[in-house]
Amino acid sequence: MKQFFLLTIFFAFAGTATIAQTSAVAKNIQANIVNNKLVLSWTESEASETGSWEVQASANGKDFTTIGLVWGADPKGARNSFSFKQESTKIQSKFQYFRVLYVAGTKATGTSAAVRLAK
Repeated sequence: MKQFFLLTIFFAFAGTATIAQTSAVAKNIQANIVNNKLVLSWTESEASETGSWEVQASANGKDFTTIGLVWGADPKGARNSFSFKQESTKIQSKFQYFRVLYVAGTKATGTSAAVRLAK
């Protein structure tokens, strides 16, 4: 049973996400390259401290793939401020659009608008 659960979790995060954009929880999302790192930052409006965020990327702005997870607020920012940082060399160059998906428990509850990477 444990193996089934782990495989289920793996495939849930490994697949391409085609979740319809809902009432966005994340606001003010920005995607930039800073010191050779992809930096996504956003604020939340109604997220609880028990939820998490999936960071998703896309080449076309329509079909998204999860590239990372954020489990809590940015310790250097306000309580409702979040960020994701990754070496730009670890991000596929085809990815130009990014969004975040808020997950409360086992249910996705809100997707941000997609933003294009600022160069």
